[in-house]
Amino acid sequence: MKTLMRSVFTSDEFLAAGTYRALVKSPTEFMVQAARALDATKLSKLIVASGSGMGQTLFDPPDVGGWPNNEAWISSNTVIERVNFVTGALAQATSLPPSSDAVKHQLDGIVGPQTASMLNSATDERIKWFVALASPEFQLK
Repeated sequence: MKTLMRSVFTSDEFLAAGTYRALVKSPTEFMVQAARALDATKLSKLIVASGSGMGQTLFDPPDVGGWPNNEAWISSNTVIERVNFVTGALAQATSLPPSSDAVKHQLDGIVGPQTASMLNSATDERIKWFVALASPEFQLK
């Protein structure tokens, strides 16, 4: 098993730049990761209410095969729903971790120039968290 894992984790395919952030988070992955990033433990009602607008009603997959993957989660409507979720989550958060955690821990310290510019121009912690969680980088895994 050790040899197999070493082989997988050191393979060219695993380490290729094209595989980094190559998948789109499902709505549930997106919402739970956002809630965890904000240390918000009381967002379960918002998560349940927001999932269907993003195309993933919890415990109600479209068929026995489950939900689709990747690009199926992103459309003009679902992106708006994701932004609305971030807005709602930030509105319910009573306190926020330092916004530096957003880039360091949630975005692996790697953001595009547009996101970096928006983060640098934001003066408020909530706005910085909004930019980080609504960014294209946060939508990917």
